[in-house]
Amino acid sequence: MSRPLITACGVLAIFISSFTSVPQPAYSAPSQTPTVDSYTASEEQIGPRIYQVSRVVINAAPNQVQEVITDYEHTEKVFDNVTKCKVLKDCGDTKEVAFTIKTLGSLMSCDYVLEIKSTPGRIEWKRLSGAFKANEGFWKFEPTNGGRSTQVTYAKFVDGGMFAPKFIVNREIRNSMPTIMANLKGTAEHDNAVASKP
Repeated sequence: MSRPLITACGVLAIFISSFTSVPQPAYSAPSQTPTVDSYTASEEQIGPRIYQVSRVVINAAPNQVQEVITDYEHTEKVFDNVTKCKVLKDCGDTKEVAFTIKTLGSLMSCDYVLEIKSTPGRIEWKRLSGAFKANEGFWKFEPTNGGRSTQVTYAKFVDGGMFAPKFIVNREIRNSMPTIMANLKGTAEHDNAVASKP
């Protein structure tokens, strides 16, 4: 598929999904929306770019939360919007990972490959190929409550190219963040509860 066609498909998916949302159930624990007390969302300038940023407190240790995200074999079972996830190249802390992300349930999807670098307490990524002109961001995991909980920061920047207005792209990112954080929170806290059982 040519790059212009990929970009056009991505733009159309973003435009349509900005008006419609079809939530799906999480895999290992009931999906729960982060509480008002713990979930925040904002738009922040980081370096030369303006990122969409969300934060939530998860009742699990930072390494446990980070392991949920880096367990790529189960990514599509954890996150509602991911239908396919495959590691194409593994260089230890840095991996090339292919994703298929759904919009409108399973009616439309976007494919892209990211280079993902994972270090203790942080995961960063950038686009290598596929949908969108740019797709970059990071996860940050900061210990709270004596290391028993984690403040998670999820920051994302997407440049949809000349055919995708910024306000539509950014609105779609913001709309997806609560569900992504709820999926992560539900799975990490469920896994933590299971691991804590005698």
